[in-house]
Amino acid sequence: MTLELFLSALRRHVAGVEDRAGIKALDVLLAQARDAVFDAGEWTSFVQTAIETENVAAPGFWTAIRLTVGKLDLHSAQLAGRIETALTSGADALESFDAYEGWRTFAEAGGYLAPKMVKALASLRSERAPLWLDLAILAFQGDPAGLGAVVRELAEAGEIEASDLRSRLSPLQNSLGQDHFLAVMTGVARAFPDRAAGAGFGEWLGEKMGTDTLGRGAVDLADALGVVEGTFLAAVEFAFVVRRPKPILALA
Repeated sequence: MTLELFLSALRRHVAGVEDRAGIKALDVLLAQARDAVFDAGEWTSFVQTAIETENVAAPGFWTAIRLTVGKLDLHSAQLAGRIETALTSGADALESFDAYEGWRTFAEAGGYLAPKMVKALASLRSERAPLWLDLAILAFQGDPAGLGAVVRELAEAGEIEASDLRSRLSPLQNSLGQDHFLAVMTGVARAFPDRAAGAGFGEWLGEKMGTDTLGRGAVDLADALGVVEGTFLAAVEFAFVVRRPKPILALA
């Protein structure tokens, strides 16, 4: 395996070149590397060279780099640092999806994705809020209060829909932790401007979790009685601790 072969396959991948079967050269190259005993250090060097010499603002570049990092499970502080430098120095030239792919690559290569870094990605949030949320879920790992505030803000502003949360329940549960998941999601369900949509999401989530805590009645009752959010969420937390529903991953 040589650097020239990798760069050639990378360029063809970014350009969308496929063979008659719809297979790209980079996919073949990575599959061959995985089947053999490859040198992770050598491949990490290849990726770093690509970042230094290729057009990192080209649409699809970061998707190809993420594919390489993911398929070969490349982790390196130096690689993550090089990715961060490339992303921050050319941020204005990146289309929002490419910025998302770049920062996901940074995290998957071992970089620390801090909350302030995600909050700074204003263009990504305004153009593709669900993808911005994906990065926030990673950045706020272990900070249920911070992540809960972010998700409620997105829901309240109408930047995400209930369907965006349905497809992200497992990572949300992992990031929030079992002890906070239901309480946070109740607050999110109540934050949607469309009360019917919020209540419907609560019912659906309650069915997934095996509890009626988040059902339409619970959400509507909290509003009707004027219960303050802190008290209501505390009640939900109590119900959750008693019933201890199974993780969503086990229910999928």
